[in-house]
Amino acid sequence: MLNVAQLSLGRGGRLIQQDLSFSLQAGEVLQLLGPNGVGKSTVLHAVAGLLEADAGELHWQAQPIEADLEAWHRSLFFLPHKLPAHPVLTPVEVLRDSLALKGLKPSLSQIDEALLAVDLLDQAEQAAGSLSAGQQRRIWLARLVLSLRMLQSELLWLLDEPLTSLDKQAQSLVFDLLKQHVARGGLVLLTSHQTVELDGLRTLTLEVAE
Repeated sequence: MLNVAQLSLGRGGRLIQQDLSFSLQAGEVLQLLGPNGVGKSTVLHAVAGLLEADAGELHWQAQPIEADLEAWHRSLFFLPHKLPAHPVLTPVEVLRDSLALKGLKPSLSQIDEALLAVDLLDQAEQAAGSLSAGQQRRIWLARLVLSLRMLQSELLWLLDEPLTSLDKQAQSLVFDLLKQHVARGGLVLLTSHQTVELDGLRTLTLEVAE
């Protein structure tokens, strides 16, 4: 469903990936590997449409993503390694605003259920800036829970270091969410410096462009 062909990416005037090609089908998880600076996060940003590639093509469901950018953006959820800063907003407000971008108005009970699923309900009304790094990342795990329950259109998850700052319990939750997502036919493209334990996981090792 996702096809990346001959993708070339630069950063700071330097070419870091050249002629990168890969595909991802329904129910698959692909992990990008490679040393720091090789461009793993940059690839995710390019696929998410947040960075213009120097060359290459991206197709979604056999159509160029440019053919219907609105449909493309509805089809994906991007979790960056550096989380968006929401120092004043509460977890409830962060989730509400995130879903509003997708045209949804979740009820408070739906949000509370998602926060409960990630063990963050007790912090629902605290300012996100007062929470630990792990708790702030759990807010976005709750967003994945809501994606599964409310946003069946979000078939492609782009996850940049989703296990960072999480304890073993929360990491286990990430894997459970990924399993649920691929079981419904979702796709996952991710990076991680930590071991990812998923059946059928594919890996792609990136090398520095010459």
